[in-house]
Amino acid sequence: METHLLEQFVPAVYEQRQRWRAGDASRWLGYLAQRPGRRDIAWWTLADSVPRCQRAIAFALPAMFLGALTGHLAYGGTGGLVGSALLLLGALIGWSNSPVPARMALHVSGRARYALAQLVVGPVGGLTVALIGYPAVQHWGWLALAPAGGAGSALGNLLSNRARHRDPDEGNRPLRLDVGLGAVGGSVGGLAVGCACLLAHVPPSKGSYGAWLILGGAIGLAFAMGAVALAPAGVDHAVTPRALLRSNRQYAIFQTLTVGIAYGLVAGALTDPVNGIIVGTAIGIAFGVGAHAWGRWLIVVRFWLPLTGRLPWRVWGFLADAHQRDVLRQAGAVYEFRHARLQDNLAARYHAARPRGLRVRGHISAADVPLQ
Repeated sequence: METHLLEQFVPAVYEQRQRWRAGDASRWLGYLAQRPGRRDIAWWTLADSVPRCQRAIAFALPAMFLGALTGHLAYGGTGGLVGSALLLLGALIGWSNSPVPARMALHVSGRARYALAQLVVGPVGGLTVALIGYPAVQHWGWLALAPAGGAGSALGNLLSNRARHRDPDEGNRPLRLDVGLGAVGGSVGGLAVGCACLLAHVPPSKGSYGAWLILGGAIGLAFAMGAVALAPAGVDHAVTPRALLRSNRQYAIFQTLTVGIAYGLVAGALTDPVNGIIVGTAIGIAFGVGAHAWGRWLIVVRFWLPLTGRLPWRVWGFLADAHQRDVLRQAGAVYEFRHARLQDNLAARYHAARPRGLRVRGHISAADVPLQ
């Protein structure tokens, strides 16, 4: 009797208003319900429920398009071919798990010591890139800028992580994670600038040591501004899930602008201003989307999952409507099913509708779910 009532619940509540068809709503809710190990619906974890190989494809395709378009606009056909290799970075981003969403904290009251520390340690990382990169490029060519960028960025993130303990609203990430992300991100940024200089046939001897230090300090300052504005997610205190998403989106756009302008300045100084604008814009977009939870939401949840029929195109509208119909309830920054038995029933029916014998890692196959 309980199973019968649960099976009739969703069709009953979606007959009241015809914005969503009951069959579609049941399928989409079933997908949300069957995610392994999840009782809540946190928007920043929805992308992680997609298999890694699919996430890699979802990020690799737009990354390849962005790289090819950027390279073609700046350097012609050869540049487009080189730029398409950005698909490897997109695949790597898609393979990794989504970060916890960060928020913007533009107020300085009570955080002055923290902000000052970040504004000091940030340029240290950028200056390190210049100190190592200048002689390395003279000896080994422009591609040597990649390890120099990785070393300087890793040092900057290490110092930034230590400085973050001064923040009264501290939301510190593990030191190893910060250093690793810095090494990877700095290497990619250095490689991008190095490839731009190679394609533009810039001699490795271009620029003085002093000019390199100024450019390195500019990049370090751009990342320092992002660190100053960083605030912990405050998931337990967020008013609504959408409010947290908006804040993370604002932070991602802010870093897109600061990082893009800094790298555009560097590329423009070493090649020419037009190429600097194009390359800087591409690096800023890649960083803003790839390094933030909002980027995973945008690529995977807003496009990939609706494209494959697992969620509607208007995801937020669907979740808010399910909340109004009492299918979901809100708990801070996340949604939850109104009852665990309802979630289990929806998950079982979702798997039962799949072809029998199909097994997917981490999921139950239709043959494993007895129909009651």
